[in-house]
Amino acid sequence: MKKLLLALMLLSPFSFADWGDVISLKKQYLGNEEIISDLTEGYELAQSGDMGAQNNLGLVLEAGVVVNRDIPQAIKWYVLAAKQGAVTAQVRLGNIYMSGKGVPVDYSKAFEWFSMAAGNGDIYGIYNLGVMYVDGYGVTQNSKKGLQMMLDAAGQGMAEAQLNVAHMYFNGEYIDKNYTKSAYWFRLSALQKVSAAQIALGVHYWNGYGVDQNDSLAYVWFRLAEIQGNKEASANLDVVTPFLTEAMILKAEREATKCYESNYKECD
Repeated sequence: MKKLLLALMLLSPFSFADWGDVISLKKQYLGNEEIISDLTEGYELAQSGDMGAQNNLGLVLEAGVVVNRDIPQAIKWYVLAAKQGAVTAQVRLGNIYMSGKGVPVDYSKAFEWFSMAAGNGDIYGIYNLGVMYVDGYGVTQNSKKGLQMMLDAAGQGMAEAQLNVAHMYFNGEYIDKNYTKSAYWFRLSALQKVSAAQIALGVHYWNGYGVDQNDSLAYVWFRLAEIQGNKEASANLDVVTPFLTEAMILKAEREATKCYESNYKECD
């Protein structure tokens, strides 16, 4: 009997989303002097009450792009934008209070802002609020309600929600264990380039969890994760490769290349 690869056993607790806007902003503007004039103009717009400028100024201050990172000031501008309906600002405020980044942890405020974003139909607000219900952070625990919200976000295409819902089905956390459903959600997340989901999907094919057992497809998904620099994927490939013939490896490499070069549009 094949042994479950260790990569899938290292499951992390649910995480809150989304830090992506801040990271993207930092990568885009780090070392770019042109942002100084843009920031000046943006600051003037923010002061005049422009919601978008207020939200962007909050992102700049939170990321520490060009200006020094200043979480209290970021909160100030986020609040102004959030009260005008900026869902990104609402989610960022929820994350700041949830993580205690630059301020004391305050679950009630996090819940308030995530609820506001969720009420506006924002996918990150829905997901984060679901996590709070599942884990009982700042609210009476209601795993059924929280799971439904996480499923809602996953169904709307949020990769991180898909990943965590898949973990729940795989582990039987707050829901009946179901490998067919865990494979389904891992695949959707894997197709959005989430390397952890790609590894998990590879493990499903390797062990036949919820899918027909297929060493070649396990290789394909481990290889795709490795392309993204995932070291666990490399270790898993070392385990899988001896079970494949040279011809099978060449075919699997072609499949992985086709999937990668088609931007995950042509994946078996």
